Amino acid sequence: MESRVEEITEELGKKVKELQVSKGLFNQREVALNRLREEVEYKNKQLAAKDMEMEIYTKVTEERIFQLEAKVKELEGKVSESSSAL
Repeated sequence: MESRVEEITEELGKKVKELQVSKGLFNQREVALNRLREEVEYKNKQLAAKDMEMEIYTKVTEERIFQLEAKVKELEGKVSESSSAL
């Protein structure tokens, strides 16, 4: 009976050690997962900032194109006026 108790105690000790190892691995993976989550969140913020920057750049560029097209039309009008005046 006593040897059976020792055997069970030894088995329980092994199981406790296995659980501790498993818990350690779980904690390591949880830390890695949290780090990856934070990294993804940071990258998403960077992408959002880049998107905003690109939107502003696109608007400024479109406005500049519009101004240049208006200037071209104005100059074309002046050229056609001066050639019809000749």
